[in-house]
Amino acid sequence: MVVGMDGSVAAFRALDAAACEAERRGAVLEVVHCVADPDEAGPVLRAAAARLAERRPGLAVRQSAVVGDPVEVLAERSGAAELVVVGSRGAAGLGRLLTHSVSRRLAARTRGPLLVVRGTTRAAATGVRGGVLLGVAGDGDAEAALFAFEEAALCGCGPGLAVDARSVRAGQCRALIEASGTSRLVVLAAHRRRGLPGRELGAVTAGLLRHSRCPVVIVPVP
Repeated sequence: MVVGMDGSVAAFRALDAAACEAERRGAVLEVVHCVADPDEAGPVLRAAAARLAERRPGLAVRQSAVVGDPVEVLAERSGAAELVVVGSRGAAGLGRLLTHSVSRRLAARTRGPLLVVRGTTRAAATGVRGGVLLGVAGDGDAEAALFAFEEAALCGCGPGLAVDARSVRAGQCRALIEASGTSRLVVLAAHRRRGLPGRELGAVTAGLLRHSRCPVVIVPVP
């Protein structure tokens, strides 16, 4: 499990969500801070370590200070990670990891599931309300469906999962945004359009990343 940190409020919400997911899955959590100079990483990493020690004392954690573009670094790590977690807003300064543009760029490049933490409350950040919302377009979205069902089971909704299915022929993005208001998490497959810089993601995925009222998981389609 990997979480990107830049010291912002949104980053600490992402840290809380990542720690929750890592604990559920029995995974090691790697905290990655991208900086221009590794010597500058100390304060943010120490603050992250202190928060985790207080809130998740039994969690296995490792920390990395990496020089490089956050999108490049996290995209590379996503190939081996069970889940990469980032926030949806950022702060000014060298860290600027969690801006919307970076989370969108990462969504277009991630090799594995990516959790983008949206919302302003601790409940939204840690995923403790509502059910899991899954948006699928067809059989090609099977990996996203599998992730959603596993997540529902991990959060205590299983083993007898209740499924409420709806078919939406028009206004899919709006329907998902509205449903996200009562969900703890929305899961989507990433249908990428190659050769279109800045527009690699489909309209529904891009719309949810910008307007969802709960955290969003993007699962890349092979």
